Amino acid sequence: MGTFATKFHWKVVVSDLFNQIFQAMNARLRSPFIGYFILAQIYLNYAAFILLFWGEGTVDERVACFTSTVTFERFVALPVVVSIVGGS
Repeated sequence: MGTFATKFHWKVVVSDLFNQIFQAMNARLRSPFIGYFILAQIYLNYAAFILLFWGEGTVDERVACFTSTVTFERFVALPVVVSIVGGS
């Protein structure tokens, strides 16, 4: 076991690490690019998300329905384009 100073030092290091991670996440979430991307995701895929989370059937059936409904273009490409246009 370490001394009190060693234990205290580790608490400060871990606390600083968590503070830095929290600040980095906060800065990314406040970015207009991320905000537009999330809003475009919700707008373009709201029906698929509703079926995924609140639809009827087993989890496997809902996931299969979600993956058959959502395409790469609607899930990634269009939200990225909206983010670039809207965030700039």
